[in-house]
Amino acid sequence: MTDTSRVTYGGNGPLVLGVTWAEMGLALILIILRAKTASAVALAVQSSITVSVRYGLGNHQDLLLKNDLVKTNLWSWIAQVLAILDLVIARIAVIAFLLSIQGRTMYKSRYLLYFVGAIQALINIIEIGLIFKQCTPVEKLWDSDIPGTCDQVVICSQVGFAQGSM
Repeated sequence: MTDTSRVTYGGNGPLVLGVTWAEMGLALILIILRAKTASAVALAVQSSITVSVRYGLGNHQDLLLKNDLVKTNLWSWIAQVLAILDLVIARIAVIAFLLSIQGRTMYKSRYLLYFVGAIQALINIIEIGLIFKQCTPVEKLWDSDIPGTCDQVVICSQVGFAQGSM
């Protein structure tokens, strides 16, 4: 006996597939864009570290020429600032992903995620600002022979510890 009442394809099936594949494609594109941004910044961090190593990072500073020591310090600071930015981007990407999974449910946890993201971004941006403000002039960060002062190092370190623990 054959079953002639079974419909295998047609009706609203193609519409359902079209909508769900489009939504999945959009979600995939958004995830790739989030990952791409974080990956691009991470690549910039690694590139900066590579340049710093080229000038002598990893060697005792007494073994480096003065010009190479200044350049390795400069590129190390650039890498540190970019790494802090990368942390912000990656954390916000995770929060955005969690928010998209939750949809319209769990309102209280949505506000908590917004709060965590805002605190993360704020403390990281403060840390970057303090990095550039810890020495006057800022060039003294990477060249200790430049006249000036570095009187904000302790504050920058304390905020850095807080930023790292968050």
